Amino acid sequence: QISANGVPFSMKGVNWFGAEGENGTVEGLTHGSLDRFFEFLSTHNFNAVRILFNHRSVRENRPIPARSFSALHNPSLYDAMSGKPVEYLRMLVLLVEAAARRNVLVLIACGRLAADYWPGSGLWYDDSIGISEESVLASWSKVASTLCGQWNVFAADLMNKPHEATWAMGNPRTDWDAAAARIGNHLLSQCPRWMIFVEGIAVGAANDGGVSRGYFWGENLRGALQHPVVLRDESKLVYSPHTYGPSVRQQHYFNRAEGFPTNMPDIWNQHFLNVRRARGESVVVGGFGGRFQSEEDQNWHIKAVSYFVNNRVSSFYCALNPTAAGTGGLLEDDWATPRSDKLDVLSRLESSDVTQFLPPSPRPPPPPPPP
Repeated sequence: QISANGVPFSMKGVNWFGAEGENGTVEGLTHGSLDRFFEFLSTHNFNAVRILFNHRSVRENRPIPARSFSALHNPSLYDAMSGKPVEYLRMLVLLVEAAARRNVLVLIACGRLAADYWPGSGLWYDDSIGISEESVLASWSKVASTLCGQWNVFAADLMNKPHEATWAMGNPRTDWDAAAARIGNHLLSQCPRWMIFVEGIAVGAANDGGVSRGYFWGENLRGALQHPVVLRDESKLVYSPHTYGPSVRQQHYFNRAEGFPTNMPDIWNQHFLNVRRARGESVVVGGFGGRFQSEEDQNWHIKAVSYFVNNRVSSFYCALNPTAAGTGGLLEDDWATPRSDKLDVLSRLESSDVTQFLPPSPRPPPPPPPP
């Protein structure tokens, strides 16, 4: 579990997709305002949001598409001087500031290398599209210089689901553990206060059992048991696996013959939580969820929430967006009607009060003495 000022801190987070892709900003802003969505999250005790970006858009920093938001609902996304939509980095600042108004923390995450490039190479770089590791470091520098000063941006997720990467296999072009250390240490040199979130891989670590073990992309942290990511400040390291229910992809262990759903804690222990138990490093689940329509998927949700509560694991649900592939969202397709069935199950997740950890506001100066 992570801590704030030495006190255990529980995050009940949610993913809000869109800014990493061709939409150019988070989805839903044609239907409502940033403030309305963050108010919805705060009302349901979500105290953190995971917002994704892509490296090419950071590097080019062009105005976001006007089609991606309503000027009526979100006038701040228009630049008052130019009359054009704000540039990409400014958009990220406005998202973060809107979250801050509701005391919602932000995990900023690299979602993909370029807006139109998913699933891409499955690595943290791709020389074939002009995104080298050097340019990745430069992009993260721009993100850090833009957002490090925002009090509620607390962490950086280095790469979303590096599904073609390996872990400590001796190949510098694919070994994610070594690359995460390089990128993470670079980021800590730019913003020393940020937590560094490192996702797992798919398969490609010694003794991970291969494809037959049924890892989701980003879930496999078996390699970290023997080969941890080494940061200049070890207290900043957070492992961040992703795990999903049957509506995303069927796995052999989603089978009553294998004891589903009571078998799931053992699966999750083996896939990712044993690294916390063996090494003491923090684990925060960066993505979990499903459509919550079939009985099978509902049972998976109930077991996942119980597992997180019992083991004091913070998490980020997938997703706010009703358009999220495989999972749907916390809202119906109209971006207004809550999915009360999902929200009821998620209400068990622990959520610390962010305001308890904020520095006290400075007192106003005393009034001048009477003449």
